Amino acid sequence: MANNLEVYKCAICGNIVEVFHAGGGELVCCGEPMTLQAENTVDAAKEKHVPVLEKGNGTLTVTVGSVPHPMEEKHYIEWIEVIADGKVYRQGLKPGEAPKATFPISVEHVVVREYCNLHGQWSVRSGRQGLADSRQFLKDKNRSASQACFCRDASTCFADEIVMVYLELVRI
Repeated sequence: MANNLEVYKCAICGNIVEVFHAGGGELVCCGEPMTLQAENTVDAAKEKHVPVLEKGNGTLTVTVGSVPHPMEEKHYIEWIEVIADGKVYRQGLKPGEAPKATFPISVEHVVVREYCNLHGQWSVRSGRQGLADSRQFLKDKNRSASQACFCRDASTCFADEIVMVYLELVRI
């Protein structure tokens, strides 16, 4: 059974769907079950995929990768999506465009996802929603709490709350 906001892809024709209302049935395309697209969160590839967040004055700018992702005809980011306060914001991208989008929102807790046509879906979370992901990231990579941030600029960082809550949990 599919859940709200999950992304699925058809292995035959390449159709991609996002679930907006979950039902009891199986998602099928071209006569075959569609494949749930996992949200990758740690990038070990040459091309960087993890979204980088930059908070501005009433805006949230998302750049794909700490090193800009290629935007070539055969390898590019199809879309960037922000989920915040029960709303979904999405910007479609095309080859040749910058792997970047700015959204007119000011929020503390977000989930940001992007989709690479070759390497699938990638995400990063901020605020309390990202606590579990950040703790797992730190554990997997044997990193300190100060290294949990995916932001470029510490002055606009969303990870402060994650790090503070993480440090409180470590003391327990």
